[in-house]
Amino acid sequence: MAIPRTDAQMRAAEMVKIQCGRRELAMEEADYRAVLRRAGGANSSKDLDKRGRLGVLEELRRLGATFRPKPKADAAPEKSDWGWVFKCPPDRQIHLRKIYRLAQRAGTIQTPPVPVASKAYVEGILRQATGMASPETREALRVDLRLASPEALHLVVQILETELRKRDA
Repeated sequence: MAIPRTDAQMRAAEMVKIQCGRRELAMEEADYRAVLRRAGGANSSKDLDKRGRLGVLEELRRLGATFRPKPKADAAPEKSDWGWVFKCPPDRQIHLRKIYRLAQRAGTIQTPPVPVASKAYVEGILRQATGMASPETREALRVDLRLASPEALHLVVQILETELRKRDA
């Protein structure tokens, strides 16, 4: 990212940092307005001058803000676990994308909640659905979503949809 050089660019960068700090600290509206008045001398962040913005940033830092940017909601999945889905052959990609979206929903109902259920979780469903788990030894054979047929993937989609419907996720 380029270093802001003009006053307008500096102001915009400071305003973004103030909002990041506010979000990071999960401040209530009344608390945020109190910080603006106490540290910046204004009722609104857009009314802050340079000294006021720096004062508010220092106060937010004192309260524990580190000013990390908000993660993007549509961020690509982690390459190590799910990034390969978007590079699969078209005949399986439709089902795999649907499985990924369902895994995101399934992750929210896990304990503790995670952004997306693991690939191993979905492969376990595939293993059970296709009869790849050996009932005699209770040892599971290795299955890989990347190698599953479109029919098997469709079966996993149906199972995940049913499970999520049961749990109202």
